[in-house]
Amino acid sequence: MNMVAFRLQREGGTIVTGHGRTRDDDAVRQAWAMVQREHNAAPGEVMELYSEWEPSLADNVFIAKAFPRAKLTYSFSRPANGQWDAAFAEARATIERAEAERRMREVDEQGQLVPVLWSPRTAAEMLQMLPYREIVPGALVVTVAVAAPTPRGTIGMNHVTRAGLGDTPFEERLAAATESLTQGLSINAYNDGEVFGVSREGGFAASAIALPGFGARMAQIVGSEDLVVAITDADCAFLAAAGSPAAQHLRQMVAEAPRGGQPEPTLLRLNGRGIAVA
Repeated sequence: MNMVAFRLQREGGTIVTGHGRTRDDDAVRQAWAMVQREHNAAPGEVMELYSEWEPSLADNVFIAKAFPRAKLTYSFSRPANGQWDAAFAEARATIERAEAERRMREVDEQGQLVPVLWSPRTAAEMLQMLPYREIVPGALVVTVAVAAPTPRGTIGMNHVTRAGLGDTPFEERLAAATESLTQGLSINAYNDGEVFGVSREGGFAASAIALPGFGARMAQIVGSEDLVVAITDADCAFLAAAGSPAAQHLRQMVAEAPRGGQPEPTLLRLNGRGIAVA
């Protein structure tokens, strides 16, 4: 169906809509007949009309006679006979691109900069486009993205690419992202204080591993200079003293965590010597 909108010369410039079969030569005339029935509209009231598809020659003649002063606009060109299927496919692709661009704009306008962890072994192609800092050589890197919740309850992300970085140094973007990550970040104790979990409203809690001074701070909280860190997905990180029964439990958590996301489930050793895969 081809949707047609008519702006009427009524209070507030009332817009009313009708539709007709897209392939028909009289699709606009069908839409106007619907508007007349449902809104008691008269041709002289029409100031402007919009048709999703370019009107046919017959409809253009009808429009010129019925609404001689009205401005006409449309989105998609009318194809030659026999080429409708290809035209519909192209229109769907155009609508999907426009929707994707709209969602990206919304994320940029409503989101905040956050650090995002990646496993280079399974994200090599993506990381060719993204600036990053290595957290654990060969195992974990951190990038930067603008993230915001979507109406569907998911998280939308626009990654900062090498091309999009411009003249701003990556470390400057990363510093801003890590600062915003601290908003809503919390640490909770489990199993009588044997395990500590890092969580964050808005997700990306595992990226706390990239925060300056994270290791020293967590050593104070856990009460050990030698820590095991379990990253099960982007939103979860758990810590325990290395060598403790809880550390073995974290190893099992990582082994049983679902695969296929980013970052990969990873067990890390964090102490005064630095950070490495456990």
